[in-house]
Amino acid sequence: MLRGWTSLKRRLGRSPVLSEPSSEGTLQTAHTTITSSDDKVATWMKVQEDGFSQYSSSIYSQEESQSPDGSPGKTSMQRPLSPVAPLFSSSPSGKSPMAPPRRHSHPYKVSSDDWVVSSEALATSGMASEVMGMGDLNTLQIEAHMKGALKVFVNIYTLAKILHVAFLAYGAEIGSSKTGLLYWIKRAEAGIRTGSLSNLIEIVENLFYALYARVVLEMAAVELCMQFKMEPRPRPECGKFYLPEPDHMYRIFLAVKDVLDAPTICERLYEFVVNAYQESHLCHLVDQKVGTEFNLDDPIGYRRYVLEILNERNSQFNQKWGTLLPYFRNLPAELVIEISEKYCTVEPKLQLESDIPTDKLPFVDLKIAHFSMWAKDHTEDCRQASLGSLEGKMLGEMRRDAGKPLLPLVQQHKCLRMMLAGNRKGPGEIDFTTRANSLARVSFERLAILKRNIRDGQLMSQLAEVMEGFELEILKERSSGLSSSWI
Repeated sequence: MLRGWTSLKRRLGRSPVLSEPSSEGTLQTAHTTITSSDDKVATWMKVQEDGFSQYSSSIYSQEESQSPDGSPGKTSMQRPLSPVAPLFSSSPSGKSPMAPPRRHSHPYKVSSDDWVVSSEALATSGMASEVMGMGDLNTLQIEAHMKGALKVFVNIYTLAKILHVAFLAYGAEIGSSKTGLLYWIKRAEAGIRTGSLSNLIEIVENLFYALYARVVLEMAAVELCMQFKMEPRPRPECGKFYLPEPDHMYRIFLAVKDVLDAPTICERLYEFVVNAYQESHLCHLVDQKVGTEFNLDDPIGYRRYVLEILNERNSQFNQKWGTLLPYFRNLPAELVIEISEKYCTVEPKLQLESDIPTDKLPFVDLKIAHFSMWAKDHTEDCRQASLGSLEGKMLGEMRRDAGKPLLPLVQQHKCLRMMLAGNRKGPGEIDFTTRANSLARVSFERLAILKRNIRDGQLMSQLAEVMEGFELEILKERSSGLSSSWI
């Protein structure tokens, strides 16, 4: 038996992960420029960036719509989690220290110093940043910037909801602290109709860092689990869902991080905020375990196996994460094992509350469906899937190109967008949180059953489709009226 959680808490203390501040200040960049090999990723990034530039061009000059260093915005995606690339770059932002501040002169992005101010004191208190005053903006400018901020919100909220479903399914600790993912998801849902740009930005900033900090920790955890050879997952059965194996879950996490690192989402990343949010989560985990004992013996021998990896300082895993996360080598092995072994789980443990039961959805009853018509449609679906494979397209893209209507696909269990947002004039009778829970669950299950040899670009295309579905739901919800003023 290893040391108990009480003694572990004494070793961990109240600041287990805070690293020394950078000698170059707190400004960090969120992304590098590694070009993706898949055109779909670049296309998705271009669409995202174009959406932000369109609304700003009607208010600001062409010179002001450029990036802070005067160059056009980058559209390439980052894949930073390699053993040779640091997770946080210390490159400067490119702005001259003598240049006068130009508040609100660019579209909003996370941690943009045109919109927010961050500090270690704020991060320690549990806030990612402080939103600047907007008295310099008129109503037209506020409305235009609201559209851009809402686009950033949609992407971050979508990813947060999907991973919330995943964490519950694996039995992970969610927590409800002020820096926790669940807290800011609830804040986002409570403010889904907000007409206040300041309020929306506050939610986006904190939700982003709560999500980013958690994703990085979980990537380390799931990669450790990947070192342990487990029995193959059972073959999917009708109506039976199995959680993805660790290596596929890692790819999902990496795709999520690629979106968060995109220059259309985040202008720069503050390492001290990420560290503070991670510290809060780790301390919360320890608090939950105080008074219990950590036993090395488990039915499949996972704990003893990965303990050997963690104790071997020169192992590839330790070298990689010791480089990416400066505090990683100081984390107790008990804690790392505790947060990694959940990815051995095969069947979902929990599900989001207030999820719409399947029998309440407008599905076709397969028992009374016309068999010959169903078989004909199935044959056509297979042909489209094969043609899409040859053309490098997803089945959903082929259906859209063929002009197939959404409703019949949903009713036949063939479409991801179960909430039928495109066929409703407003939010409908079901509350937003319930609709979002169901959409998030189906979205995660969709990602989980993707073919394991799917290309990165195709995975990103799936995420983009999911975000479109959530965007429809959010816009429908907001169409019923905003709850406060623009500012």
